Amino acid sequence: MSLAVLLSPKVRRQFRDANERREAAARAPADWAQRQLAGVRRSWADAVADIPYYSSLVASGAAPAEI
Repeated sequence: MSLAVLLSPKVRRQFRDANERREAAARAPADWAQRQLAGVRRSWADAVADIPYYSSLVASGAAPAEI
């Protein structure tokens, strides 16, 4: 990895965000399941909105619109 990538504001921001998530998880391990479920819900909503296959499953009733 080049030094330019390591110094990139985008990479620094992503690293900071990842550290904040890691620290938050260490402080409240009882909330892991809720955070994971929230992540799955966001991923499913994005998939339904962006991927025609998943939106067709929801439209046909074969998959839930929300988790």
